[in-house]
Amino acid sequence: MSEIESATLSQAKRALLEERLRGAAPIQVPGSPVPRFSWDRGLLPLSAAQEQLWYFSQLAPESPLYNEAVSIRKEGDVDLVALRRAFNAIVERHQMWRSTFTVVRDKTYQLVHPSVHYDLPLIDLSMMSRAEAERRGTKLAVEEAVRPYDFERGPLLRPILVRLASDHHRLYLAMHHLIFDGVSLYRVVLPELVSLYDAFAAGRPDPLSSPLAQYADFARWEKSAANDADQGVPYWRDRLDDLPEVQLPLDHTRPTRPRFQGRIEPI
Repeated sequence: MSEIESATLSQAKRALLEERLRGAAPIQVPGSPVPRFSWDRGLLPLSAAQEQLWYFSQLAPESPLYNEAVSIRKEGDVDLVALRRAFNAIVERHQMWRSTFTVVRDKTYQLVHPSVHYDLPLIDLSMMSRAEAERRGTKLAVEEAVRPYDFERGPLLRPILVRLASDHHRLYLAMHHLIFDGVSLYRVVLPELVSLYDAFAAGRPDPLSSPLAQYADFARWEKSAANDADQGVPYWRDRLDDLPEVQLPLDHTRPTRPRFQGRIEPI
């Protein structure tokens, strides 16, 4: 959005836009809620985003481009029994976190495993200095994050529970981008994990209601909507068929295969 367009917004709209850019305000999606289906077993669909990730993962299988690493901190006292129970409750709630992927007749599908349990053994680094413990914990997390994933055998989620000090614990999560995204993590999973941990640590039962939908429900809904949109594709193919090919100028010759190499440019 340009500065001129931004300047024409009312103060209320500007505040709402800033909240949404920070991820603090819910974005209302028009239309009916995603319908819930029964996904207990069988071959489940992938969303368009997952299909893209799968394609690039097959294009460069040796690259950790879509291997993700997340660090969750817990300061102060920690109830390890409650934390382990809460984490496994999250895995049970969200089918995507216990899924693998398989190819059948040149088409990729998601397979949900009925039950996956993580023991979360504690790696105690508290006997080290805090700086050394931080370095060692980070090294363990990085080693897990860059290790390749077996999409058919799984798992695509690899947690590590580390004690850096008596009052500081870290839960490192190595995950492939096929099964999570950042917004879902901090808008859904982390609040749920906190609620479950607080309840279990206090001796209360699971306070969360069942999810209204699973990600496979969204994938099926998305494909249905895309089928409706595809009806206009022949029209636009015909309209654009005779346009001349445009070669954009490049600053240097591109390789025949992508190397997925980049760098960070500070702004």
